[in-house]
Amino acid sequence: MPRRIGQWYYGWTVVGVAMLFKGVLFGITFYSFTLYANEWLADPQLDVSTATVMLGSSLVIMMSGFISPFLGRALDHVSIRHFICLGAMMTSLGMVLVAQVSAFWQILVIYACLLPFGIALTGPLAAQTLTAKWFDGRRGTAMGIVTTGTSIGGFIVPILVAYLFAETDWRTGHRIIAATVLLLILPPVWLLVRNSPHDMGIDPDPRASKPTDIGAKENAILRTWTTRTILSEPNFWIICGVMFLLGAGFSGISLHISPFATDLGIPKVQHGFFISLYAGTMIPAKIFFGHLSDRIDVRYLLWGAATCLGLCTTLLVLTSSFVMLAVSCVFLGAASGSMLPLIGNLVSSRFGVHAFGRVMGMLGPFNACAGFAPVAVGAVRDASGSYDGGWMLVFFAVVPILILTAFLDRIGRSRSHLKVSI
Repeated sequence: MPRRIGQWYYGWTVVGVAMLFKGVLFGITFYSFTLYANEWLADPQLDVSTATVMLGSSLVIMMSGFISPFLGRALDHVSIRHFICLGAMMTSLGMVLVAQVSAFWQILVIYACLLPFGIALTGPLAAQTLTAKWFDGRRGTAMGIVTTGTSIGGFIVPILVAYLFAETDWRTGHRIIAATVLLLILPPVWLLVRNSPHDMGIDPDPRASKPTDIGAKENAILRTWTTRTILSEPNFWIICGVMFLLGAGFSGISLHISPFATDLGIPKVQHGFFISLYAGTMIPAKIFFGHLSDRIDVRYLLWGAATCLGLCTTLLVLTSSFVMLAVSCVFLGAASGSMLPLIGNLVSSRFGVHAFGRVMGMLGPFNACAGFAPVAVGAVRDASGSYDGGWMLVFFAVVPILILTAFLDRIGRSRSHLKVSI
């Protein structure tokens, strides 16, 4: 089969659309959540505490994680394009319903029962599975690029949402956001996305892998991974632990940026800047870590990410000004930007592209437990009147990350060489 259409490899078109739908989805759900939380905390009709508000984010993270194993297996066999469109419609509906609530418990129901499906169907799992199917030798680079979509969305969307809330109330803002989701996601996904290069009669990206990666890829191809064999693989559980601790750290800090800025006396209209700075830093970080993951041991890159997280929490404890908070957001963005490309590269190199969706889906429930972190940080804030204790909780996650990463098998090695049938 040919490898290209004319002079352009179509996989990059798919990556571009994946960046778009991830950016829109994450920009309005996760990165802007801290802005929603600030509005809900100030609304006397809702009358909620910081910890209770953060429960909304925790529920959507946890529920989407529990959905992931079923979705991951489905993505290996059915139309990803249809799933993405369905997820966009469910997300839009969720935003419309949030605008109609009269009590905060109704927001919690929406965030627990509807938005998780939208996020799971239109989020990183779908985008990374598409990328894994379209790319071979440059998969790490492609993964790094596609994951920048969420950061680009986080860089642009919160600023727009902050100005939107400054011009209108949060209920009207949610209705506008709902319409935007449909307009920006449905047309390009339906017209341009294809599930794999074979659907278009072309080969995946043809460049050769790095020599040290050959052994792991050969073993992954020879082996057919089932749920049982995945769960018996030590690397799977190490990746779970690293994802959980990193995810807890990122969500525990990022979702509290706006309330923390309020505590520092920073005007509300400027809060979007910090979120954009955090997300904007993630863009080069994702490309940088994704590119390097094709060339050097991923363990060293994970150690670098954990170090950045430790520096971020240290600065947050010392933060008392606009500038210090901005610097903390840069370190947080550098650490956060590493996770998706590095985890994606770990999974594809150790389990193979054909099991990529299943393995990433199975990681979801364990990563979902990280959704408790924002609630825990919020509870510390409510009890003590300060965020310092919450930041220290995140700091203590750094050492276990360093230890777990050291036990990952080196690329090119494997603990099992048996071929397993489905």
